[in-house]
Amino acid sequence: MDYEIDFMPVGDSHGDAICIRYGHPLYGYVVDVIDGNYSDTGDEIIGHLRRYWGTNVINNLILTHADNDHAVGLIKVMEACHVGTLRMNRPWLYVDEVLHYYHGNLTRHGFIDKFEDAHPYLVELERLAARDGTNVVPRHLRLLHRVGAITASLHLAHPGPRQRPRGVQRP
Repeated sequence: MDYEIDFMPVGDSHGDAICIRYGHPLYGYVVDVIDGNYSDTGDEIIGHLRRYWGTNVINNLILTHADNDHAVGLIKVMEACHVGTLRMNRPWLYVDEVLHYYHGNLTRHGFIDKFEDAHPYLVELERLAARDGTNVVPRHLRLLHRVGAITASLHLAHPGPRQRPRGVQRP
């Protein structure tokens, strides 16, 4: 199996942008993109996919965490490419599991608004995925791809949504 891992330049940022392609010329390739840094890096990712790999199809677009220096560039990527699956966590989906830790200081709706206001780029990624019919799943899942007779595996380590944050006690 052939594979390529390209770390895109992200300037002075602490963010990331990684393009991965693996597969075989006879059976096809799988393309995964991990993080997108800021908006300009999104343009770089799109150009890289087209120029070097001749594609605008991404099997998995993966956001490792909700910082803007990892997420914002993925908006441009979602706008310009066909994405099979967007793998990102959407904290507002887990409100019911953590709301009781806030002792009534927030309503369910207020908690969701707080998350969405803090991460507008996640809301936009979710909106683009809905528009395009892109599947959105939590990013802590294991990826398995079959390319011809070979199965490739990529595991993204992350605690599941039910794990309590450090220092939080049961009610």
